[in-house]
Amino acid sequence: MTDFARRCADQIPSVCARRGLPPPVDVQPLPGGSANLNFVARFGAYTGAAPVKVTFCLYKDLPGARRVAVLLAALDDAPVGRLIGTPDDVTEEAGRAALVTAFTEGAPLETIDRPTARAIGALLAAIHRSPPLEAPSHDMERVRLARIAEAGGAGDFTRFVADAMADVPLDGHLPTALIHGDLFPDNIIRGPDGRLTAIDFEEASRGPRAFDLGMALVGFSRCDALTPENAAALLAGYRAAVPLEPRELEALPAMVIHAAVATAAWRHIGTPDEIEAGAREWREMRAIVALARRWRDGTWDRVADRL
Repeated sequence: MTDFARRCADQIPSVCARRGLPPPVDVQPLPGGSANLNFVARFGAYTGAAPVKVTFCLYKDLPGARRVAVLLAALDDAPVGRLIGTPDDVTEEAGRAALVTAFTEGAPLETIDRPTARAIGALLAAIHRSPPLEAPSHDMERVRLARIAEAGGAGDFTRFVADAMADVPLDGHLPTALIHGDLFPDNIIRGPDGRLTAIDFEEASRGPRAFDLGMALVGFSRCDALTPENAAALLAGYRAAVPLEPRELEALPAMVIHAAVATAAWRHIGTPDEIEAGAREWREMRAIVALARRWRDGTWDRVADRL
């Protein structure tokens, strides 16, 4: 554990006390999460308190973290990590905004079959059915992508971004909802009972529902699960709860392209290590863009016929 992580861990008893929780008897760091530092805090059995996840936001300021808390509060009836306390309880600790949510026992998804893909579709639908509320609009990395594309001649990655984004229409006509924005397998916990819970809502905002579906499909690639059968299962699970308009179905290949390029660009502008990681990532995303174009053109195993 780094010195900074230790300083954060030392603040967890006061973070818990502010929310009326007892002193934790065990605090352990959680793996993953490049944008946050996460811990699980457990309490004595005699207290009756369930474990919580304490998140220190590395890239969001206090107002940004409180906006995330407001969104989590609105999702209280959805299968997500429930906010502990209120948005006003979010304060800065060790120089970082700290959020507390219910800890979900289980493990991130490592495999995705058709029943799991259908369950992920239902999970996204539950998020999208949340009550309307004021939320920042998701720009889907458009500003960053435009900056890269406009650089012109800066290398293969710049050409990849410019070429791929030419297939993504700049329009605002698609239906919007509160979207997760990053529903990759490592942000989905399968509990001991098999049920799925979405975690890590730091990218949540208001945006096109089709973009959220496209991002989830891009995430399937992390489990070698981006197949026509799984794509159809995801959409079947979603549409069982939330109907999709024909224009959304038509836009899905473009949203997969957009999500793939945004994922590749996430680390492209930053530290040397982040840029190197982005260079590795975009090669995988390039293959997904090619697949999405086949979907658009009707040659990806006729996936459109399954929808």
